Amino acid sequence: MSTGSEPLERESGSKKSKVLLFASLLLPLVAGAGLALATPSPPRTEEQLPLGAPDPVVHDLGQMIVNLAGSRGQRYLKIKASVELSGEDPSEGADRLKAEDPAIRDALIQRLSTKTLKDLEAVGAKDALRLEFIDVLNNQALRGTPARADRIFFTEFLIQ
Repeated sequence: MSTGSEPLERESGSKKSKVLLFASLLLPLVAGAGLALATPSPPRTEEQLPLGAPDPVVHDLGQMIVNLAGSRGQRYLKIKASVELSGEDPSEGADRLKAEDPAIRDALIQRLSTKTLKDLEAVGAKDALRLEFIDVLNNQALRGTPARADRIFFTEFLIQ
């Protein structure tokens, strides 16, 4: 005669096998994730320059303060930036930037003064501004030189 506990034992045995199966599938995943987190990543290196290429030069573009468009003089942007120059002769590019500083600052201030608060608060606004700076520098100030602007660094960025 059977007792009422046989189906219960079969169910619990079935549950145990499901748990063991689940654990055996999950264990390698957890172990792999732990190993990936514990393994140190190789050190990051700078992009390799071609042999004989000069080191990049960083040039300070100075501080600029502009009223934001549409703010009626109530809001302004204070920004300080530097540019990294590379190419065949980045020092010649730095010399050109020094020589044409007033014209370059004027072109950058013209771009900045078209920006609204909404423009500058948008996601990716600083990256877009970096691209605009690079465009102005490469297409106006550095045209005809063996240097190019590669990166812009904002060392101050204040919206008031």
